[in-house]
Amino acid sequence: MIKIALLISLFAMCSYLGFSVGNTYLEKQRFYEDLLNFCQLLKNEISFLKTDIISIISKTTYTSKLNNILFDVSNVLISTENFSSTDLNDDFDKYSFLSEQDKKMLCDIFSNLGKLSYEEQIGRIEYNIASIDQCLKYHSQKTAKLFQCARKWVLLLVY
Repeated sequence: MIKIALLISLFAMCSYLGFSVGNTYLEKQRFYEDLLNFCQLLKNEISFLKTDIISIISKTTYTSKLNNILFDVSNVLISTENFSSTDLNDDFDKYSFLSEQDKKMLCDIFSNLGKLSYEEQIGRIEYNIASIDQCLKYHSQKTAKLFQCARKWVLLLVY
């Protein structure tokens, strides 16, 4: 009886751990998808309509944590006239799911907006879109592998 209870609790703990790790990867993948969509919107708005960044941020909503990051960025843009990447990086420190590479990429995206010519801004955004697309592909593959592995482990544990 004790063995069965231990096996059930072990199965429950492994399932919980697997789902929490899987959700972390899915959340990161959603973040990159939303960031890619935002950068494409940003490129279109800047190149065709010459819209300012605060207006672009205010009219977008996303389901991932990008919403909170965009809110923080808009606050920095409103409160600080000559903001730098360190101002933004300090705000990004509170997001534990962001790696240092992610923070650097976000700082690169937002720190040059409004400071360069439209052509240079569009060129930087296109570069960022390409790097975000690479990160998204990497995380999509990693998530797919993780879920395949998780399915196999669940099947092994069930049988």
